[in-house]
Amino acid sequence: YERQGYIPSLIFRQELIDWANIFVRQYVSPKIPFIIQIRNACSYNSDRNSNIDAWLQLFRFCQNRFPIKFIIICAKSEIDERLRGFDNVIIAKDFDTTVDQDLALIDCAAAYMGVSSGPSTVALFGEKPYSIMNAHLEYLPKNLLVKYPWGENFLFSNEHQRWIHGTETYQSLIGELSLLFALVDVSEWQAFDSTSN
Repeated sequence: YERQGYIPSLIFRQELIDWANIFVRQYVSPKIPFIIQIRNACSYNSDRNSNIDAWLQLFRFCQNRFPIKFIIICAKSEIDERLRGFDNVIIAKDFDTTVDQDLALIDCAAAYMGVSSGPSTVALFGEKPYSIMNAHLEYLPKNLLVKYPWGENFLFSNEHQRWIHGTETYQSLIGELSLLFALVDVSEWQAFDSTSN
């Protein structure tokens, strides 16, 4: 970034993008795909885990309020069975997705929400709107970050890409989802099923 003034976006193989678009058409459309990355590791850096109860409250609140289908990406071992109780939530691993397929779903979705963990790199190195909760950026050079009242942003990020400090709460998730949803062209996404190959 210091040399070139920009960060190159990650580029996926066309067959992965095609797969992700087919997945969205088949399992999400005409709803709008929002990727949610859940982290629920048993021991490794458990302080970076998702606040599952807050996410469950968000999904419950959004039912019949937002035309969104949440696609959960995580390891099979991280799945909380309560996630299966919502008709506006699907779990990617229920379709035996690979890691690269999960990452392609991030690339093809309308927005990304999650925690400070590896898959968020796809959103980080792109233009997609995102809110990453429970941000852990203390190990990064301070000259790469811009501080805001709500958290931090990278110098190369746009105004719709946010790293939020502190453990996510129901209220903070509603606030971030509302900001992201305001950026969505609902009619365009609802026409996705009929306009895509």
